[in-house]
Amino acid sequence: MLVNNGAAVPEHVAAEGVDASLALVAPTQLRFGHGSQAHASSSGPRALFRWRGSDRNFPVTDFAVGPRILRHPPGVYTPDDLGLPREPKLRLTVSLGVPHEEWCYKLVAAVVPLP
Repeated sequence: MLVNNGAAVPEHVAAEGVDASLALVAPTQLRFGHGSQAHASSSGPRALFRWRGSDRNFPVTDFAVGPRILRHPPGVYTPDDLGLPREPKLRLTVSLGVPHEEWCYKLVAAVVPLP
């Protein structure tokens, strides 16, 4: 997904151009959280999910969902816990962020509920 299966793409690779810098993902085992239980290196909100056979853990920059996550104590939560639809009715837009310390990190730009 977005060049490789890791959490980031080297800045020089992204600068050369990539096939896609945004993907719409149908996650499985979706959870949201923050703090050490969410394996977060910062206090920001995270999306933890499985996609194409790999576990993912990306920051959430969605301003509609991120604050919902942070209103709960540190931990990991289901979409139900946050008042979101269940997994088959959610998609994530995963994007490459702007370069930071020579890397473009992957992030969840939006959590998209389906009708």
